[in-house]
Amino acid sequence: KTANGRMRPKTDAGFTGRMEIPEATLSFTIDATSDSPVTDAISMPNGELSTPESITVDLSFSTRPEAGKYTLVSAKEWNAAAVSLGEASGSRGVSTANYKIEREGNTLVLTVWRPGMRIIIQ
Repeated sequence: KTANGRMRPKTDAGFTGRMEIPEATLSFTIDATSDSPVTDAISMPNGELSTPESITVDLSFSTRPEAGKYTLVSAKEWNAAAVSLGEASGSRGVSTANYKIEREGNTLVLTVWRPGMRIIIQ
């Protein structure tokens, strides 16, 4: 059981237990220039994540957010039913980016795009 949504232990790929996060807010730091852009990601490919059924995700950007997809949570099992985007703070340019959080199975992905970005569909 973790202390709160930001102070959580890191798990390795072999972790098969259960991590419980009682807080309804998860916080993540994003630095698109880093080799590991999500410094507080939850990665438990063989473990179970237990959170409140409804959670809010707060984002803190160390650098200007770059367009792309960032994995925030990945678990073998995860009970959260509703995930919503909370506060976004940090470096210059945060307010000019658009964000979307999507749950794909037991993975939570942040998508960042910039206004005026073109999407071409063939």
